[in-house]
Order: sequence, then structure tokens, then C-alpha cells
Amino acid sequence: MALNPLSRALGTIGAYLRHPIRSTLSWRTRNWYKRVSVLTVMQFLDNRLSFRYGRSPVSFFLKRLQSQVEPGKRAPSYIPEANQARERWPRSPAARRSM
Repeated sequence: MALNPLSRALGTIGAYLRHPIRSTLSWRTRNWYKRVSVLTVMQFLDNRLSFRYGRSPVSFFLKRLQSQVEPGKRAPSYIPEANQARERWPRSPAARRSM
């Protein structure tokens, strides 16, 4: 089920607040980069970003390159095919080596 981005973000923040030790365990794990798998999914949609040079509170009002989504060309925040790929991905490293 696709949730809107705000409710997903609030759910993530809530999980961090309810279980701070468990939520930050991956940040504290030694050699985590040797065990991580990153899955990417390509999509054939017309998504566009435009760039402008401007100030932002995030950059302490210094002029920086900023990106913004063009109206009507927003990339989807939920891609069902990506979730299907993750579900098919084997959980054990031994199973991945035999792929």
C-alpha cells in the first residue's frame, strides 16, 4: 500500500523515537559497508528537475545551487516494481552468491 511521503516520514521519525537503540544499530555496526546490498530500480517516466542559484536557510543563506521539481513532472515516491524486486532479493548472502 502506498502511503504519502509525509506519513512515511512521520512513521520513520516515530520509529526512531520509540526505539532509538534499535534504530541506530546500523550506524554503529562495525564494517557495515562490507555487508550492505544496494538495489536500484530504473523507471521510464518523464521526471524533471530544474536548478537555480539562490539562498536557503539550509545553507545559512549563502548562495548555492538548488534543485526544484518542475510542476507536473514530479518523480513518484512509491514504485511498486522496486518493492517487488526487494521481495525477490534473497536475504542470506549465501543465496545471493548462488544467483
